Amino acid sequence: MLVAGYRRDALSVVRANIVQLPDQFLAALLMCGFVMAPFLVGLHCGKRRLLADTGNHRAQMRRICVIGAAVCGGR
Repeated sequence: MLVAGYRRDALSVVRANIVQLPDQFLAALLMCGFVMAPFLVGLHCGKRRLLADTGNHRAQMRRICVIGAAVCGGR
């Protein structure tokens, strides 16, 4: 149905896009968590300067890697 809307005139393309808006908003809300979580982890690491001197933060870096692997391992 969506593909058929894109194969006609410009008005049918606009209608097809408007019909998809609720699904796109829901997808954006769900994806927000997947984008925001790594951003916040990176922000935290940057504020604590964990990547500036990795030798002094070896235990914290290992913990971050283990937690990251556990979180991303299911994908």
